[in-house]
Amino acid sequence: MKQCPVASGPLEIGHIRQHRDSYPYPLSCPLPPTHAGGTTYYLDFATGKHYHQDSTIADLIGIPCDRITEAIWCRLVERVELQGPLATLSLDEAIARRRSGIEPFWNAHYLIYSVDGDPRWISDISIVVSNASGEPAGSFGVLRDITQEKKHLQSMYRIQKLESIGKIASSIAHDFNNVLTAVIGYADLIRHHISEGHPAHHYLDCLQMATQKASTLTRQLLAFARQQTAQPRVLDINHLIQANACMLRTVLGERAHMTLTLHPEPLYVHLDADQFEHVLINMAVNARDAMPDGGEFAIATAPYLLDAQQQEYGPELQPGEYVRLTLSDTGIGMSDHVLRHLFEPFFTTKPNGAGTGLGLATCYSVVKQAGGHITVESQLGAGTCFSIFLPRTHAPACEAPETEVPMHTNGTETILLVEDEPQVREITVRALQRRGYHVLAAGNGPEALRTAIEFPRNIHLIVSDVVMPGMDGPELIYRLSAVHPEARVLLVSGNLDELNTLARPEGRIALLCKPYTMDTLALKIRQVLSEPASVPAPASVRG
Repeated sequence: MKQCPVASGPLEIGHIRQHRDSYPYPLSCPLPPTHAGGTTYYLDFATGKHYHQDSTIADLIGIPCDRITEAIWCRLVERVELQGPLATLSLDEAIARRRSGIEPFWNAHYLIYSVDGDPRWISDISIVVSNASGEPAGSFGVLRDITQEKKHLQSMYRIQKLESIGKIASSIAHDFNNVLTAVIGYADLIRHHISEGHPAHHYLDCLQMATQKASTLTRQLLAFARQQTAQPRVLDINHLIQANACMLRTVLGERAHMTLTLHPEPLYVHLDADQFEHVLINMAVNARDAMPDGGEFAIATAPYLLDAQQQEYGPELQPGEYVRLTLSDTGIGMSDHVLRHLFEPFFTTKPNGAGTGLGLATCYSVVKQAGGHITVESQLGAGTCFSIFLPRTHAPACEAPETEVPMHTNGTETILLVEDEPQVREITVRALQRRGYHVLAAGNGPEALRTAIEFPRNIHLIVSDVVMPGMDGPELIYRLSAVHPEARVLLVSGNLDELNTLARPEGRIALLCKPYTMDTLALKIRQVLSEPASVPAPASVRG
């Protein structure tokens, strides 16, 4: 049997057409299209012999061209993903239909490991060819390394999956925030109705600690869902790390040693300081758990320039200037299986009850929310290194001093409270009335409109939930502005990310994130009432 001729230069299907006679059987069928960077091959069904145009695949798997057979190839392939119409068939059925000529077109992706041990994906697009008797004799096609394309596609699937789960998490967190606000509010009421030395104070303190933990979990869900109320500003990442260094050392414990290698010049990024602190803490906790017998935890920062020719990080990282933050440990490392699922929500390697599985998923979301990208490298027994890329920005302009927050929380103004959750509405009305306010309560937008129209005096403040059935908060505020233009506005919700534009200075609309204590709400109300009156909500955000 003759060896197929080897073409020099770029792959061209025309070369194979010119040398049809060099193949074991005359080729009397249309040839598959050329794929740049691929290797044309012929598989002889009778002998199982492979004939390759060049040594690209042979070099990848470490087997000479003249020794590649169908049996060897099958042993090398770890997984087969059939594409197109073949995807509905089992592998055995697809192979049988191919060899019989019933299904002449073949399209599959193979997972193999290179001679260096790296996982590689190979695309195989081929067509069955017949001999002089018209019987299926072999297949003729193109093998192509699609590893990078596969990585990019998997990244897109992961993003879509995270976004879908994020919407569910956001909905759950919104409802849970209402429950927490009611629990916190009733606990506040009880505390004010018992004497200072009452033994129930201890139980209320325990209840407060439990609600704080639940609130933290809710914030994780919202941050993961990209719906947390973020307050990004220009910050020096080196300063943030140094400010949190003492806390990180406490988290790591006495057995772990932490080193900082920070760039000598300030590295400015635009992000939320509290969210970034959450990322640092999660990374430190993971490093501590990976080093039960102690070890090294290293944090380093450096500028990073990504040009258009670099493809290492795929479409998730656009060319430009970045700040690269690396966090590495000398722990036990992670398997390939763990790495594939690392940033998925609720995925955890910890025992039941020891972790929520939201830590790294939240970190991933926080970094993405800041316009960045996060990668991880790890091997079992060789530690782990996370790399976080954040868009680099310029030094901040001098900021005006913040308005001093008033310390007293009592008042006599009229407040229109719009809250669709009955328990939250009841507890808020009681808390505000106890502080001297005149409160008008409504359970939805239309009811609030009727109440405002019928009320003969000024309404000093409108406190409204953002997400309500029928008419949402921004739409209600816009309509109320025609009835009571003098009213200031405070929007409350656990899901305010899409309404952050309302918090701009020219919007004069204040925001407060659930869950909150009644003291926090009262303090915020006093602060808003001390500011100039609000203006109608912009038409761009009206529902």
